Amino acid sequence: MATKLYAEQATQAHGAETVTVQRKPAKLERLAFIGMKGLPADLPGAGGGERETEAKTKRLAARGYEVTVYCRQNYTGKTPAPFHGIDLVALPSMNKPGLEMLSHTLFSTLHALIVRRAEVINYHGMGNALYLPLVKLFGKRAVVYMDGIDWERPKWGKSAQLLLKWGAAAAFRWSDEVYTDNAASQRQFAAIFGREPKLITLAADLWESPGSDQLAGLGLEADTYLLFVGMLR
Repeated sequence: MATKLYAEQATQAHGAETVTVQRKPAKLERLAFIGMKGLPADLPGAGGGERETEAKTKRLAARGYEVTVYCRQNYTGKTPAPFHGIDLVALPSMNKPGLEMLSHTLFSTLHALIVRRAEVINYHGMGNALYLPLVKLFGKRAVVYMDGIDWERPKWGKSAQLLLKWGAAAAFRWSDEVYTDNAASQRQFAAIFGREPKLITLAADLWESPGSDQLAGLGLEADTYLLFVGMLR
């Protein structure tokens, strides 16, 4: 039941669909988010993961949850200021290729469990899920977000690909919930691990139209064009 409530909050935070938002359950007050470089999302070196996390955690904090986002000191400095009701905790990491993420996630997980006493830990990315056994040892809940079959991406070497695959397997074995943001990955993960992750699609904030003058400057007219914003891998 607790995991279901948290999943509903995450869906609402993404803005993907309308759900019935229930008031903060007493047993799920403290949430920890691990796996990002830091907040705010416009930090140098930040990307889509930070943008998605910022949108989600701001909404969860506004609903009364005690939210902690773990940051890397080499991106945010040692003492980042609180951000929209979110506590930012900056911890060090090993400044070596392949070890920065693993070391920071280990330090963050221990801090979240021992110091913050987080009730739910949200890992962003399958590589971070390697520490799920530690979370379960403390009797806490964990949610893992994965956006694709990372170990198949050519940018990773063989050792990194193996760790990513182990992390994905750990997520489906030990997490209380796994979720992804696209139907293709949902189908792929279900075929590989025999467990279908939740689908929580991403959304966007809406702004008022800037008017036709902006379009005219680009040689466009309203309702006569299609815009695709994405990334090809």
